Amino acid sequence: MEALSHGSGSKVIFSLSRKKLDRALGDIDWRVELPDTCLENLSRIHSDHSPLLVHCGERCVGRPSRPFHFIAAWADHPDYQKVVKYAWTSGGEDITTKLGSVRVDSIAFNTYVFGDIYRIKRRVEARI
Repeated sequence: MEALSHGSGSKVIFSLSRKKLDRALGDIDWRVELPDTCLENLSRIHSDHSPLLVHCGERCVGRPSRPFHFIAAWADHPDYQKVVKYAWTSGGEDITTKLGSVRVDSIAFNTYVFGDIYRIKRRVEARI
């Protein structure tokens, strides 16, 4: 059985995951022996390579396709602090649930207040 390896490419060699990864390799014996194997692409810290975490024998839990990014314009908006306070106080007891509520409510706030800024930008550029 071949061991998994990683490098600097951008696609999965053997389809263990649909995520964009540096690179992973596994053979048919690996897939037969560990059918529920999945890979997680971890954050880069000191390199241009992303470390890979192999989960063996457990179902992969779906994650958002894009990481959450705080938008600085939210902090300047007079209503955003209320959004965070409401999400934090109604988001359960543990910090993970609370942060998840802040994430969901922040995305909804962004859509409601700012709209699709990329669509707006394309419209403005088309007029120029």
